[in-house]
Amino acid sequence: MIGLRDGTISGDGLETFKLGYQFVRDEIAMRRDALQRHANDAAAAPAPAAAPAHEDNVVVVKTAQSA
Repeated sequence: MIGLRDGTISGDGLETFKLGYQFVRDEIAMRRDALQRHANDAAAAPAPAAAPAHEDNVVVVKTAQSA
């Protein structure tokens, strides 16, 4: 806000930043939703009879969602 007041940041520059920020935030939210749907689909699917050996080393990491 100080930059807007003293003229070091233009209003157009701030608007451009806000648009970019919103775009990235929305893309991240859509990706999280897609990953969650994929995880739910995988959990609901019947387990295969024998899993390949390379799947024994899979680690699932959960992250906190931003507000």
